[in-house]
Amino acid sequence: MKRSLFSVMVLGLVLSICPSGYGEDSATCFPCHDPENFRGKVVHAPVKEGRCGECHAPHVARNKALLRDVESRLCFRCHKPIEQALIDSPFLHEPVSRGDCVTCHAAHASANRALLPGNLAQTCFACHPKSNQAYNVPHAPFMKGQCNACHAAHGAQDSRMIREPDPVVCLGCHQDKRMLKAKHLGREADTLACLKCHAPHGSRDAHLLRPVQHAPFREGKCRQCHERSNDPSLCFDCHSDVLQSFSGSHSHLQRGTGANICLSCHDAHAGDVAGMLPANLEGTCRTCHTDTFKRRSEMLHKHPQWSHCSACHQLHSSDRPAMLKGTPEEVCGQCHETHVNFTHPIGDRAVDPR
Repeated sequence: MKRSLFSVMVLGLVLSICPSGYGEDSATCFPCHDPENFRGKVVHAPVKEGRCGECHAPHVARNKALLRDVESRLCFRCHKPIEQALIDSPFLHEPVSRGDCVTCHAAHASANRALLPGNLAQTCFACHPKSNQAYNVPHAPFMKGQCNACHAAHGAQDSRMIREPDPVVCLGCHQDKRMLKAKHLGREADTLACLKCHAPHGSRDAHLLRPVQHAPFREGKCRQCHERSNDPSLCFDCHSDVLQSFSGSHSHLQRGTGANICLSCHDAHAGDVAGMLPANLEGTCRTCHTDTFKRRSEMLHKHPQWSHCSACHQLHSSDRPAMLKGTPEEVCGQCHETHVNFTHPIGDRAVDPR
């Protein structure tokens, strides 16, 4: 009884000199934490109001930085609309999918809106350095650093994280549909796929056309293709040398008949790399193999550069399952050279000497 009473007295003393965790004055924290680190043009509301304990436990916690919950759940306590938007989005920005909000947002204060660590373009380019380049003809939003004019920051209905489907995302600014129809052989603007031909960030071409262009398109010979039936023969009549590459027992040509299957991967007009493909081949494969990409993205451990599909898979056909370039040993041996020289014993007769 005496011991129990003593414990209660000690607990009462501790609680009298230590903050409860919620609504405490930030002055309690600042003797150890430099106040300058919590000041800026934009200050997170709990910090501004001295409510450190809303996010941090004062004594002990299961999470880093004494956070009261894992980072994303902690943020969603206040940012409910964003949480709901993510639930409705099949594609998430990678930091969001990891629950890593502080990749893009400062937790306490910043000189930039939305608590970004830099301006919007600087924040994006920190993870997307390849996009940070100069163009002879830059797209106006890109030139102004307005990444969010076209891209959603958290989640989207498209793997490219664009705010609206193509062409809606483009027609928001390019509203002269009569002119667009005249430029595209009389096709209605609402039926166009702008991003297949036009580069969204910039180009050396005045019309932002992608750099690798189909010869008939480049030479203005549109009728060479558009006056014929749209089936695989439309492509193979000129690219007969490619036909042999589809002869494997596992082939992309097996996906369907009738329609021109070539256009599932290749654009008929322009692309970023040889074969009129986009620069991110991953995006092309993701169009059909959405379930594979979703499953891989949710894995805890991922093979480096697992989304570079053509490193392991033949693009047209193969005699190997999954359209691999060779046996699994041969494919892995392309990078893991020393591993093809030995085999780990397996089976019920393999005894680990340890």
